[in-house]
Amino acid sequence: MKEDTSLHREDMIIQSKCGIRQGYYDLSKEHILASVDQILQRLQTEYLDILLLHRPDALVEPEEVAEAFRILEQSGKVRHFGVSNHKPMQIELLQQYVDQPLMINQMQFSIPVSNMVANGMEVNMETPGAADRDGSVLDYCRLHNITIQAWSPFQMPNWKGCFLGSEEYSDLNMVQNGKEFDLQSVLHTVHKYYLPLDATHNNHLLKMFLKEYNPIEHRRSKASLLSELYRHRFHPSHRGTSRA
Repeated sequence: MKEDTSLHREDMIIQSKCGIRQGYYDLSKEHILASVDQILQRLQTEYLDILLLHRPDALVEPEEVAEAFRILEQSGKVRHFGVSNHKPMQIELLQQYVDQPLMINQMQFSIPVSNMVANGMEVNMETPGAADRDGSVLDYCRLHNITIQAWSPFQMPNWKGCFLGSEEYSDLNMVQNGKEFDLQSVLHTVHKYYLPLDATHNNHLLKMFLKEYNPIEHRRSKASLLSELYRHRFHPSHRGTSRA
């Protein structure tokens, strides 16, 4: 900004995180305060717009976090606060003590890593996506006006790298690149972890989804179409069999 006078600090939103140390997580008052001072020094700025607690400290003393946040806010070093990779009850514990609203929860989220969405679509099912691994964090954050930020939005599961260009997600990459693809292969990829395929209904719904979703025009939201695809996919009348 010193070299370019057209840039103004107030026109930027600068966010950073703290809490990860070599070999363990540390949300102590001392570490939070020291981390912010070091961040400001490195960035050569007087304040952060947003500070996130990077990982949950299972033995956190929430009173210390509250005191650190109070000092940072009153000194003008941090304006807003949030967390990262926290479950609902971990947020509840912190919010019981801190005065500032926790505005953000940064979570790993991508097309291949989307359990927080799949979990809500597969309630009361015996599918892998039905496993609640995050305490219904998506619903919790919506109820409490907490913004979910996605980290590693192109990451494959189990830290296997980026799905863009990966042969493991070749069908997804074909759709992403607007190329021709094998519909049956895409269907198999989409549903290989779920219930047996019902080709007639799946073909119709997936064709509708791919035809109507235009990433430029946004004639209909992708989330809306995906929700409809899964709703029809798992409806008993579309499975050929139903469970008692």
